[in-house]
Amino acid sequence: MTEWANRQPESADDWSSFVAEYTHTCEFGDSKFQAINDFHNLQRLYRQAHQDNLVGTDTVNGKSMLTPEERRDLSLKRIVLLEHTIEQKAGSLVGYEATYMQIRDGFDSMLFEASKEAKTNFPDDEPKQTEYVQKLFDETLGYLSMSIVEKENIDLKG
Repeated sequence: MTEWANRQPESADDWSSFVAEYTHTCEFGDSKFQAINDFHNLQRLYRQAHQDNLVGTDTVNGKSMLTPEERRDLSLKRIVLLEHTIEQKAGSLVGYEATYMQIRDGFDSMLFEASKEAKTNFPDDEPKQTEYVQKLFDETLGYLSMSIVEKENIDLKG
């Protein structure tokens, strides 16, 4: 695979594919895997912090007893803790910070390109622009999730 710095995808789909390909280059438990997993979990927590409704198993577990404000506060505390953990790992695991920054920058570049494409494809329809960008973000985050699960399952089988 081409080095990250030498690769310059041109479209949002290219960036999405590139990020997905990059996630397959790590081994379960190594610093790259940890960085990718932490980025994925942080994005999940950001989304969770802004959900007002209980869904899924939250309605039958102890979390359902919390008020919406308490659930949001809990999510924000988890975000702070994970961000602190990311800072600690960046200073102590070889390759972690570079990988984390590459994944973050890849997502940023993908979102930038997707935004440009959305404005071109839907010039007078802001909701469609947002939907287009959100869909690509969700798909790419889904690729990260699948890669993480695959790596975890391979390790469990071996």
